[in-house]
Amino acid sequence: MSEVRLVVAPIDNRETFKDKAYTALRHVIESSDIYRTRTEIRLDERQLAQDFGISRTPVREAMAQLEREG
Repeated sequence: MSEVRLVVAPIDNRETFKDKAYTALRHVIESSDIYRTRTEIRLDERQLAQDFGISRTPVREAMAQLEREG
């Protein structure tokens, strides 16, 4: 009796924590109504990293990329 071998695709691990943080931050920024409030909106790198459950470095890199993009 021959052995049946399953064919599975490799897990996509190309998306980094920075990429995930970038996507999440961009979504939050784009979906926010920044003109509704007069209060200044600030993104706290430490709080975001804690909320995402990752270190500050990928959050810092994502924020820098968003800033470069305007």
